[in-house]
Amino acid sequence: MTFTVPYAFGLIILIIGVAFAATFFAYRRSGFDRPYSILLPALRFLSLTFLGILLLEPIITESTVEEERPLLLWLQDDSQSILASADSTEYTSQYLPWVKSSLSQLKEKYDVAEFNIGSDLSSGEVQFDADKSAIGNALSDALSRAEGRNVAGVILASDGIVNVGSPLSSIRSPRVPIHIIALGDSSYYPDIQVVKVRANRVAFKGNTTPIYADIETSGLPNAQVEVELFQSGKRIDIQRVPINRGSGNAVFQIQADSIGIHNYEIRAKIDARERNTENNRGFATLEVIENERVIVIVYDAPHPDISALRLPLLADPSYEVQLIRKSALEMENLASADLIVFHRVRPSESDWQRIVEQGQSVVLVTDDSHPYYNWRALSDVFDDFPLMDRASDLHPRSASGFAAFQVEEDWVKELSNFPPLSSEMHGENAGGMWTAALYGNVGRVKTNTPVVAIAELGNQRLGWMNGEGWWRLRSYTYSSFGSTDPYDSFISQYFRWLLTKPGADRLIVEHPSQINTGELLHLFAFPKDAALQPYNGAKLTLKVRKVGGEAFEKELIPSGLGRYSTELADLQNGTYKYTLTAQLGDETLVKNGEFNVRDLKLEFVDTRARFNELAALSNSSQGQFVTYENRDVLVDQLENEVPPTLLHETVKTESLLKLWWPYAILLLLFVAEWVIRKREGVV
Repeated sequence: MTFTVPYAFGLIILIIGVAFAATFFAYRRSGFDRPYSILLPALRFLSLTFLGILLLEPIITESTVEEERPLLLWLQDDSQSILASADSTEYTSQYLPWVKSSLSQLKEKYDVAEFNIGSDLSSGEVQFDADKSAIGNALSDALSRAEGRNVAGVILASDGIVNVGSPLSSIRSPRVPIHIIALGDSSYYPDIQVVKVRANRVAFKGNTTPIYADIETSGLPNAQVEVELFQSGKRIDIQRVPINRGSGNAVFQIQADSIGIHNYEIRAKIDARERNTENNRGFATLEVIENERVIVIVYDAPHPDISALRLPLLADPSYEVQLIRKSALEMENLASADLIVFHRVRPSESDWQRIVEQGQSVVLVTDDSHPYYNWRALSDVFDDFPLMDRASDLHPRSASGFAAFQVEEDWVKELSNFPPLSSEMHGENAGGMWTAALYGNVGRVKTNTPVVAIAELGNQRLGWMNGEGWWRLRSYTYSSFGSTDPYDSFISQYFRWLLTKPGADRLIVEHPSQINTGELLHLFAFPKDAALQPYNGAKLTLKVRKVGGEAFEKELIPSGLGRYSTELADLQNGTYKYTLTAQLGDETLVKNGEFNVRDLKLEFVDTRARFNELAALSNSSQGQFVTYENRDVLVDQLENEVPPTLLHETVKTESLLKLWWPYAILLLLFVAEWVIRKREGVV
């Protein structure tokens, strides 16, 4: 403990001098007998000196040193695959008591933080019941939690099997040694595995579509493997697949007869010598829809923008995209179209009338040389819009509050760095019947001119793309993002909205089409009002029924602007159908759908312990690798080590004016002087 005064030493001498002078003049003729003639002046001098120094606000500094013990992180793999080996009973009867005993020993020298590894990092009693192994993620999480601590090492007791999250190889240059206790069985056993199932996501009703299954074997001679195809628990096909050098392929042809989602299971016949049969299965989901949606692009002359619109649409197998030159256009060519794109051309009045009568969706692609004004002659609906002011180069920007479909903000922000669109610019109050998805900026100046817009007229949906140069946006998207996906996604969502009948997309439901048993199914719903804006305050009820089982209901809860969600747990293997009802005031919206739960346990797809990967992890971190049989060696080594101890010095400074005891001393001095003077009859 030290004292410091934030003033010059001379000031303290001055205070002492003043205190001495005041004491001298007060007691020079006091007439007290000894010892009071000395004691009373001394008390007065000390009191005045102490008071003067105290007013200078001296600082007291106190330093304490604390010792931080070394910390060990004990990470126990709690996944089901640990018990898949031949020593499974030993892990529960002998290993877990050993862990408890070893931790007690280590805690004499170390602080120990215990964690369990499953789908994430957790704590609690080890049950070996986790249905996923995220060892890489858990290890990174544990090291992150111990950031800044005196970590002496990590003990990872695991079989090294990772089936979710980051692989072990993703952990680079750990700052502390990672010691491994290798659990499980790394031996190779005869095995047949369905390694991959490939199928089209969508098929059209009446068509035939293939399902491919890749089969691999290990520890088995080249032979034939029986591969079966099941739907709803019923076998619908079987093939004998020849195996050559450990691999083979099965191809099943599926007749898409009924609309909806269809789930298939591929099973490879089990060999008697196999220990792991969970990986003998694979799954495929196929959605059968009505015939292709036909999109016709009518153009006057070849232009790169046509490809910029066509290519994203061709990636969707449910679209058939046709190109028709205006000179060859006949109305019969458009009769089967679900959506017609007029690229820098305009139909005749009679053709337009037939399009309106058939409720076909239309996209207008205009620019400064083929302006929107040309469409005003077709119908009065196009009149409610200002005339073109001038041609201008416009950079697209997001329209706040637009909710008809999702617009990727990061991509739109980047568009300001791309070449602009050569567009026509309208008055500042532009809009009319159009709802803008993207507005245009002139440099950094915002305008109210739509660049991409939508509209609804009865049962017809319209789109307007104002500008030339979409091909440049797609090219620059590739340069900036490494792919054209952001641009293609925007075009796909735009056309998907245009192809949806008005009112059909006011209740959007999102969920995975297939999950595994034991997993949660997350379902999200987005109800919208008549203007396609997010609706808050809706009541949403989900009724779910397993095919052949009983139904149950759940209420969705609000989870954001116009977003509602729920979770479904404890779902058993099978197909589930649901009806979602949304009450928007006096209006009711209904959506039907289905999903599939497959009985696939990830922990048993591949149960061979990854000792090599665990050894590589320990070597790269200067840790120790021990097998289950030699686990005591690691504990003994850690007990014999002399880990570094960190000393943390804490310095505390405080003003004497903020402490109680200086005032107590000062009061004691004054009271002592007063008592003596009172006793001598001077007070």
